[in-house]
Amino acid sequence: MEEQINLENESPKIINVFPINKGKRILLFLADLFICFLISLLAFNLAVFPIGYLATDYKNISENMNRAQQNINICLANNSLVYFEENDDRSDINKGMEYTFNLYIKDLLNNVKYDDVNSHDVFYKYYQSNNERYFDLYIQFDKKTNYFNINKNNQTIQIKNEYIEQLSPLLVSLDSLSDDGINIYNNMFNKFFLTYYSQMLADIGNTDLIYNSISYIDNHNVILNGNKIMDNLIIISSIISYFISIVICYILIPCINRYHKTIASMIMKINLINIHSMKILNKKQTAGFSIYRFFTNLAFIVFIPLFIINIEYIFNLMFTLYLSIASIIIILISLIFLLFNKSNQTLCDYVYQVAYISDDSLDEIFKARGYYI
Repeated sequence: MEEQINLENESPKIINVFPINKGKRILLFLADLFICFLISLLAFNLAVFPIGYLATDYKNISENMNRAQQNINICLANNSLVYFEENDDRSDINKGMEYTFNLYIKDLLNNVKYDDVNSHDVFYKYYQSNNERYFDLYIQFDKKTNYFNINKNNQTIQIKNEYIEQLSPLLVSLDSLSDDGINIYNNMFNKFFLTYYSQMLADIGNTDLIYNSISYIDNHNVILNGNKIMDNLIIISSIISYFISIVICYILIPCINRYHKTIASMIMKINLINIHSMKILNKKQTAGFSIYRFFTNLAFIVFIPLFIINIEYIFNLMFTLYLSIASIIIILISLIFLLFNKSNQTLCDYVYQVAYISDDSLDEIFKARGYYI
């Protein structure tokens, strides 16, 4: 960029002003993004989410959900659809599922037929009035694992011989399995048993299951409604925290310091100027340019609740996930534009007709204008 300065009683001065290089421009963006993310994390965890948690009385909702889950477990257990060890916590459905699977595999290894009164085949216990669906689902879900020999016509189900050898030590103890046996056991549990069980629960959710006036559907709806409230609470808290970080990082801080810099710009000694006037953006222009940052920084919004929920849950929050994906697309487009732009501008820098320069370059402009020596 070239600036021609006209001063009274002096001949015009021409100075060369160079924008920061592409690497530094990318680093500045990432630094601003990271600082904004940290502020949003603090806002979410220290203020916004705790206030929302209290406002929605989620503690009481959570207690109702726990009671509903206990009722569901009671309903399933008393219909022989899940089994618990004698000393197990019956509110922990995961322990029940693991123990049920263990009994289920041992029955298959001992050639206990699924319709035997002592069988722990929870699928047959539920589908016994509909043998065709029972076998169809077996065949459907075993396609992913191929661990069984299933003969629908003869109505037989057996573990394939090559897996029996690896799983037979299970009849002594789970700890007796070899590494290969443990892998087969875990794969069968995760990829077959849990998949089939999920389908069974979906069918129960359509037809209901009753035990002593305890309704599976009624209690399941309590859990679904509680989860929906929590999802909305997390999403709304994330959005509010995001707005707070944007306002602090890109409006409040730039407007209270002399050259309207962000925190990262101050640390890296970089300035944002208009490429035509060669002047620092004023407060109004700085606030306007923040609209661009609002869209690019959305990339991290999905990770704001990272410390209160696990990573898998985060990616189930589709609204914030879509916002993040859209923002990442904008960032990639801007990055591609930056790589081919001679003035090292992103797409938005170009649209706003701004560029980033170092403090030294700004000093040269000021000196040429006679502001100071």
